[in-house]
Order: sequence, then C-alpha cells, then structure tokens
Amino acid sequence: MEGRGKTAIVEDGSSVRKQGRPENDDRGRLEGSKIDKLKRENIAELYSKLRSMVPGVCPKAPMAETLQEAVLYIRSLEEEMARLEKLKMSSGQLTTTSTSISVHSSNSNLACFAITSPIRRNLVTDVINVFDEHRAEIITSHIVAHEGRMRMTVTAAVNDVDDRAVEKIKQDILTVESKRRVSIS
Repeated sequence: MEGRGKTAIVEDGSSVRKQGRPENDDRGRLEGSKIDKLKRENIAELYSKLRSMVPGVCPKAPMAETLQEAVLYIRSLEEEMARLEKLKMSSGQLTTTSTSISVHSSNSNLACFAITSPIRRNLVTDVINVFDEHRAEIITSHIVAHEGRMRMTVTAAVNDVDDRAVEKIKQDILTVESKRRVSIS
C-alpha cells in the first residue's frame, strides 16, 4: 500500500479482500443501507404528520417549505397564547379580589349559601365558624377550588330562617372575608 488513494489487495487463505476492511464489509454495508432507509422512511413519515398538523401546507410541499410554515405557525400560536394569557390576567384581576354570596331559603329552616371567593388561608374554617356562632347546623357543604378561586356551597339549618338571621350570616361571612383580606394584604 503506497499512497492514500491506492488500494492494496491482501490474500489470506482462501479470500481476497482490500486491506483495512473487514471480511463482512458487504454485510455491514447492507445493514447500513437498511438503517439509512428506515431513517429516511421515519423522517418522511414525520414530515407527513407535520404537514397534516400545519394549516395551509400542501401534502406534497417540500421539506424546507414545510419547516418554514411550521415555524410561522408555532410563532402565531405563541403570540395567541401570550394574548390569551394577558387577557386572562386582566380579567382575573377584576374577579379574584371580590367575594360574592347568594342565599336561597326554603319555607322550612333550611338555607343554601353559595360563596365565591379568592382562596385564602383558613377561609373555610372561618366561614364554618360563622355558621357555628349563629347556631346554624351545617347539613352539607361542598368546596371547589380552581385557578385561585373557591366556590363553597353550604346547606344549613338556620334557627330563624327569617331574612334577618340569614342576612346576618351572610354579612358575617363577608366581614370575615374582608378582615382576612386586610390582614393578608
């Protein structure tokens, strides 16, 4: 073997092969081409999926066009997401600072209170204490918390279902909530 571009033939026993290459080189080359083919097929399949996910891209569009359109589409989605987050934050600031209570009373001594409020530490305990102070027996209570807001419904047996007793409980719950907001702020 003299120069870089020349090949020397080596004879070892019954086979003749090029120096520096293993005897099973043809097998390795076949396996390598199979692997390359599988890679190409996988890439083609992924590009096909990408084309189907990006609106306005032709099913036979070249890879470069597909990638360019995908980048533009992702950017538009990011801008839309940022716009929606900003809208959510601006609308969330309006609603997360207030507490509302609606009350429905029946002819018996039952009243159902629906309380919506920002989530605050010990708020549920404080609301339950208001019912206890008014000697109203809580029959059922459901609490749901989502995105910084709490929705609590309480069905209670109120000793005096007249508007004054129910209204007093309602006012005390609002007072507890406003005191809590002042002490946390």
